[in-house]
Amino acid sequence: MEENKFKEEQSNSMENVDSKSQGNSVEKDDTKSPNTSDPKSTLKNTSDLLNTVKSQFVSNKKIVGIVGVFIVAVIAIIWFSSRPTKLSKYFDVTFNGYDGHGMLNYNHEVVIEEISQAAIKKAGFSKDEIDAFESGNSQMVDTKKMAKYTAIMNNLKFNFDKVSDLKNGDKVTLTVSCKGNNCPFVNETKEYTVNGLDEMQEITLEDLEKEYPITFTGYNGFGSVKFDSTVYTISTAANQTLKNDDTIKVKITEGTLNTLANDGKKLKEGATSFEKKVTGLPEITDVGGLNDILNKTDILMQSKTKPEDGWFDKTTYVTEKQQDYILFNASDSKDSEGKLSLLTIYKITKTVTPDSDSSRTAETTTYFTYFGYIKLTVSEGKIIQKDMSYHEEYTSTEWENFDSIDADLKKDGYAPISIAQ
Repeated sequence: MEENKFKEEQSNSMENVDSKSQGNSVEKDDTKSPNTSDPKSTLKNTSDLLNTVKSQFVSNKKIVGIVGVFIVAVIAIIWFSSRPTKLSKYFDVTFNGYDGHGMLNYNHEVVIEEISQAAIKKAGFSKDEIDAFESGNSQMVDTKKMAKYTAIMNNLKFNFDKVSDLKNGDKVTLTVSCKGNNCPFVNETKEYTVNGLDEMQEITLEDLEKEYPITFTGYNGFGSVKFDSTVYTISTAANQTLKNDDTIKVKITEGTLNTLANDGKKLKEGATSFEKKVTGLPEITDVGGLNDILNKTDILMQSKTKPEDGWFDKTTYVTEKQQDYILFNASDSKDSEGKLSLLTIYKITKTVTPDSDSSRTAETTTYFTYFGYIKLTVSEGKIIQKDMSYHEEYTSTEWENFDSIDADLKKDGYAPISIAQ
């Protein structure tokens, strides 16, 4: 009986465990625990896990991609910055002046600074070395770096094929050349078209002469030309002998043409030379006091040809006036017009008569000579008659005939003259 009782109690106990287990299962279903063994729940959990992994993978992939792009960008920047570049991009080229005489200008200081900075970078200067170099303390820079910098600067050359006398539409070429492997700039050429130059103003020769006059001074037959030698080239070989209606050749200097061009002017039809007629010279006979000088000359001649009594003979002179001659030298002095000389040729018959008790016969010779006054100051159209004895002129030379003395005086610049008494 006891055995049966034990079995009955054991059976009841198992029923209670089953009953509790079932009750617990119902609770877990109601709460939808993740630990349930329901198939739908298990599928959902797997999907969530995959999404999480995928999200993390995509996120990591984006990070890796960004880092990769950054690295590539840095490498590209370094590569591009180390490559030689075009120096021409730093040039600001302008043109000014006048068409046909224009000038090229550019920002020289900026270009040189860009070259220097590029050379500094290429040479590998440190910040402290850059500061020292820019302060003028180049001795603080590493010698190898400094040598590299200097070599770069020396190996770089640039120039324009034409910078002046430009006209609108001209082509100007910039050439940049750089030697060596360390050069920060490429070899290149760049062409610029000239534009914006102002048009030239045409002027006539008359306009030029108004600004730079050519004048004649002196007297007809003794004229001289005055001009600005920086503006004109004129032969002065004929000076002191110019007469009205003569023509002189005038050439305009290259400097004047350039000056005109810089001022935007050019001579009409491109004239560079011309002929000018001598005008306005007064007659030399208009000078006041000529007759006074001729009278003084005659007195001077008489004083030099007075009869002479010697120990054994007597000398007498017979004089005959032949021709008056005049010479004038223009002066640049403000105090006078110039210097005038006036001479008269005389025919002299000289007779030497011996004393009556002499057996000799009288000797007669004929010759030509001159008397007069030289280098007399002319002011305001009149001869200044002062200290006349210092201006007397006569000679002991005797010419055998008129033609000989006439030729010699003309050779010295004198001209025959007829003066009304």
